[in-house]
Amino acid sequence: MERACDARRRRTDAPSSDVGLPALLLLALATVFSTACAGRFIGVQPPARIGPSGSSVPGVGLVAGAPIVVTASTRQVPAGPDGRPLTPVGSSNATVLLRSGSQFSGGPVSYELWDPTTGALATVPGWTGDDAVKDRVLGVFEDWAVVTRDQPSLAGSVSVELRNVRSGESHQIGTSGDSSTQGRVVAANGWVAWTDSSQNHSGVWLYEIAGGKNTIVPAMVKRISSLAVANGVVAWWQGQSFNSSQPPRIVVRDIASNDFQFVAASEVRALVLSSDGQTLVWLQDAGTGGPGIYVHDLKAGSGGRLLGGQSIGVSLSVSGDYLSWQPGSGSGASTAGLYNVKTHELRFVQSAPGASTTLSRVMGQWFLWSDFARQPSGASGASPLAGCCYILRLPN
Repeated sequence: MERACDARRRRTDAPSSDVGLPALLLLALATVFSTACAGRFIGVQPPARIGPSGSSVPGVGLVAGAPIVVTASTRQVPAGPDGRPLTPVGSSNATVLLRSGSQFSGGPVSYELWDPTTGALATVPGWTGDDAVKDRVLGVFEDWAVVTRDQPSLAGSVSVELRNVRSGESHQIGTSGDSSTQGRVVAANGWVAWTDSSQNHSGVWLYEIAGGKNTIVPAMVKRISSLAVANGVVAWWQGQSFNSSQPPRIVVRDIASNDFQFVAASEVRALVLSSDGQTLVWLQDAGTGGPGIYVHDLKAGSGGRLLGGQSIGVSLSVSGDYLSWQPGSGSGASTAGLYNVKTHELRFVQSAPGASTTLSRVMGQWFLWSDFARQPSGASGASPLAGCCYILRLPN
């Protein structure tokens, strides 16, 4: 078996081939999930589903990881008073912030802190009722949740706030958007970034939660989308300029070194940075490079496509060095998983037969996913059936 593993092992910096997403799953089961070769560097190319015949896109190296499966010891997110699982919206240290009630239903909402290890639940003080319904939690760092809320007085504008999940204290740190420019706010790994389109402060603000320090980066805010932030580095996708002098690209600014980098990318749907701000990951819909998830090492200036396919995902999440993607809805071929940008380990969620993963997200020390079972085609009421939300502690 050792020789068999060695025979299959080779560097994967060669161009990947164009095959379908179902083939991706078969390859994953046949090779990435091989117990004998787990943890070894293997010669499996992340395949692409779309692209002209003979086209090639650089791939990235992968290390086989064990499949993520539900076992008898797998923890589940607890249910709320209505019997449905509470919604995980953020995590810091060993606890997970859960929301009870729907953000858009208009019903009662409250927030709970949950310790998956002990099962203890504690209500967040002062964060209930109609006031809580309006809040959208973008992330949690230490005891602070990053929250946005629409400002009725100015269409398209949102306030950016910090709320202490232990004491209930809350204060505003900025605003984003106006009547002509949509507000954009992101939070990750202890940093917050938002666009500011005001006449005197047009650009992107960076806020370090631990130090409470603000920095603004001048930018053409109306052309910014898919914002990302980490460790004093901010990145955004900028579409083609009005005069077509610049192609679509990702702009990266490191405020410590005052350096700019530009990475070619077209039709970017989502964008994240690793916790050290050195690895850029984006979800691309289409364009010259083909759809899929792309990884780029900003220090080395190299990278490629991790996974290919138009429906591979609709959003990205990042925690530390771990990346996850939210599978596209309505696609039986789509799958979920984890990727470590430093070790290059890739792990897929292995759903039960007849089920598909509808939630896949990393937050804090945890990876969360949810399987939904689907009724057979043609059955009465063929809508997805409610499933469970599972949680797994990320390796250190």
